[in-house]
Amino acid sequence: MVRSRECTLAVDLPGRAPGRGAYLCPEAPCLERALKSKSLERALGCPLPAEVVDQLHELSRPRAGQGGTR
Repeated sequence: MVRSRECTLAVDLPGRAPGRGAYLCPEAPCLERALKSKSLERALGCPLPAEVVDQLHELSRPRAGQGGTR
């Protein structure tokens, strides 16, 4: 995740976008724990819009042919 100066949030998979960044494990349980504790909001310094949360949920879902656990 990355936040611009204007408090615009975006998922930054390569991790190269400029701005305030926060790393998040791609597993669904990690995402749920981060959302519940609001640790992403604290790390980024602004609230997460619903569309960003939806995008994170979509990225954390296992893909067809991939196992849900390691």
